[in-house]
Amino acid sequence: MSAVAPQVRGNDNDRVTVPEQPGQDQIRDGMQLTAVYYGGNPVLLELSSDTVLETAQHPRRSTPTLGYLAIGLFGMGVFAVQVGWRNGRRRSWWRSVDYEQPNGGLISAVLFFAGMAGMVTQTAVGTSRWPAVIAFLVVAGVLGSLLMLRKRRQVAS
Repeated sequence: MSAVAPQVRGNDNDRVTVPEQPGQDQIRDGMQLTAVYYGGNPVLLELSSDTVLETAQHPRRSTPTLGYLAIGLFGMGVFAVQVGWRNGRRRSWWRSVDYEQPNGGLISAVLFFAGMAGMVTQTAVGTSRWPAVIAFLVVAGVLGSLLMLRKRRQVAS
C-alpha cells in the first residue's frame, strides 16, 4: 500500500495486516484503496466497492485484551485493599509492624487469575472474542470452586 500518513513526510510504503473479516477477499494487488489513519497507524481501509476493513492496528482490536487486563488489575487492587484494611484493623494504623503472611480474599484471586487468563487467550486468538470469554469463565468457575472448597474444609476442621 502506498500512502502518506499524517505524520510521515514523503511517500512511504506501509505494510498493513488485515485480520480475517468479511470483504477481505476483495483486496487485489495494484488495487487503489483509501487508508484512514489514527495515531499515525492505518486503522481502516476503504475499498473502491465501499467495503470498509479494519486493520490489525485498529483500537477496537485491543479493547477486549485491555478489558481483561483491567479486570486482573482490579483483582490485585482488591487484594491490596483487603490486606491493608485487615492489618490496619488488627493492629495500629500508624505504627510499623512485623510482616505477616497476607490472607487474601477469594474474589481478588478469582478476578486476577480469570482476568489474566482472558487477556492471554484474547492476545493469542486475536479477533474472535468468544474463546477469551470462555477461558475467563472457566478459570473463574474452577478457581472459585476450588477456593470455596478449601475455605469450607478449613471452617469444618
